[in-house]
Amino acid sequence: MSSTAAKPTSPLESPNSASRWSVLLPYVIAIAAQLPLLLYYGKTLWGLPHFTFFPLALIVVGVFAFMRWPKGFNQPFFERKTSLILFMAGIVFGVGATVFSFAWFSAVSCMFLVTSLFARTKDAEIPGKSLMVVALPLLVLMFASNNVDSRIITTLQRVSANISSWYLDLLNFKHFSPGTTLNFPNSQYEVEQACSGVQSFFTLLFCTTILVISFRRPWYRAILLLISAGVWAVFMNSMRILTIPIAEIMFNMNLKDGLPHDLLGYSAMLIAIGMIFSTDQLMEFVFGSGRRVGKSRYQSDEADEPDDLTRDFPPVSTGFKRLGLIAAIAVMVLGSMQFLDFARSLSQPSKVIRAFSSNVIIDLDEYAISRQIESSIPADEANTEDREFLWLRGPYDREDRTRGSDFGQRSDSWQFKSRQGLRSKVSLDQTFPGWHELTTCYRNIGWRILPGAREKISTTIEIDGKEVEWSYIECDMEDPTTGQAGFLLFCFVDAEGQPISAPIEWGKLRSFVERAKNRMFHSLRSTLFQGEAYQMQIFIQNPSELRQTTKEEIRSQFLQIRKELRESVIKYAAGETNVESVDPENSGDNADAIENVAPNGN
Repeated sequence: MSSTAAKPTSPLESPNSASRWSVLLPYVIAIAAQLPLLLYYGKTLWGLPHFTFFPLALIVVGVFAFMRWPKGFNQPFFERKTSLILFMAGIVFGVGATVFSFAWFSAVSCMFLVTSLFARTKDAEIPGKSLMVVALPLLVLMFASNNVDSRIITTLQRVSANISSWYLDLLNFKHFSPGTTLNFPNSQYEVEQACSGVQSFFTLLFCTTILVISFRRPWYRAILLLISAGVWAVFMNSMRILTIPIAEIMFNMNLKDGLPHDLLGYSAMLIAIGMIFSTDQLMEFVFGSGRRVGKSRYQSDEADEPDDLTRDFPPVSTGFKRLGLIAAIAVMVLGSMQFLDFARSLSQPSKVIRAFSSNVIIDLDEYAISRQIESSIPADEANTEDREFLWLRGPYDREDRTRGSDFGQRSDSWQFKSRQGLRSKVSLDQTFPGWHELTTCYRNIGWRILPGAREKISTTIEIDGKEVEWSYIECDMEDPTTGQAGFLLFCFVDAEGQPISAPIEWGKLRSFVERAKNRMFHSLRSTLFQGEAYQMQIFIQNPSELRQTTKEEIRSQFLQIRKELRESVIKYAAGETNVESVDPENSGDNADAIENVAPNGN
């Protein structure tokens, strides 16, 4: 009676191992919850000429994962501390992406999640290695964030232009190069546009990652190769920039646009790829072959491995499967809440920075404010009688912008003139996802905020029989070019007419907190804080410094104007109009008497 020796049971086939889906499910849920943001991120990448290769990068990752996946095993996943760290990083970025509707966070989250999953899987050819390196092309795509790619391109353009200029000097071509422009006696070449071709830098990085993965280069050689990609990109683009003016000057060949320009770019790219491969061969001569290829011990017919395989390949812990699923569900819940908010912004331009759950723009018209604004200042020790003021309404204007603009999607503005000839501009700007520091906008258009001039003024307003605080900000400014003085007052109210409190100071920390709140998707932000905010402002520009008595008049008018605008916001938001206090037939009488004032910063 013969007996057959039993094979040792590999943990890959162990009946105690969890099913594949118990490990895969958290990853699938966390990534699927971010699909809208990922689609938007892909749309953004497709619009960047230096990242149009990104679909190929995704295909390459999939192909390498398929080729090296440990097929035929019941459970290819194992416990890894590195994988756990990567998974938690992916969850953190996933939560941040869904809370703040930040597409790049989703890209980073998925990169971490995919890498974490690969870290749990053994390479079919080399079981001692994981598939982590397969995710390397995804790292290249992460450069498309926060203008990192633009800064890299700008730097390489400048370096390439300087190198090209140096070569032109050696060849005795008369020119000068201010910045990234090559100027010749009869021609000019813009390196930033037709001549740069620096988009090849990212393509070279991608090609280098393919080489590293294909030949299984060790980490130190991979880093050196990636660095060399930048060097060869600069060199080849310098040669390309150099070729264009020389070809036109010496041979009357136009290589700066059209098909010849494209062919020149492709040729430079192929040469650069060849130089990368040549660099790799040089490293192989110096360091020796870094490729490791073998047959998996689990695919061997002989059971002669003395190692303790269970120790080398511990199964995925139950704790991870439970906590990972809970974390993934949290990302899914947040992702489902912001899905509709974000879906409506997919067709908007890339400058859009927020996504709203609905159209909250109210349709005002010129009659949203009365034709005459009357106010008064109570008597004080210097004046025994109340001071009465009257402002007449003049021209009305409306400006529409892109959705999510930092100046507001829409601004309705009115010009006013007082009896003393003081002119002002009043506007209601909508909408903002919370407090919007208007002084920053004025600073960005050239106004200088006087030291200590920004002040919070606390006032109250009666709402439903109760006194409610409604603070506003006033600020003295100066135009450095003309010396004119500016006086700004602004405040905010939500769609229900509830005042939004003004911050006492606006420093970097407060700015960060407010911007973080404003980046939240609408449903969450309106639940935790407030919904959309409507900005009310009055701006006065004067050739000389405003007197204190004039400022008091402006403040009194502003309090009356913001009261009327608040009522208009409530009425118009409810679909009503505000024409009772207006005489349309006479509303144009004041328009002819009031000249245009300087535009505001919104």
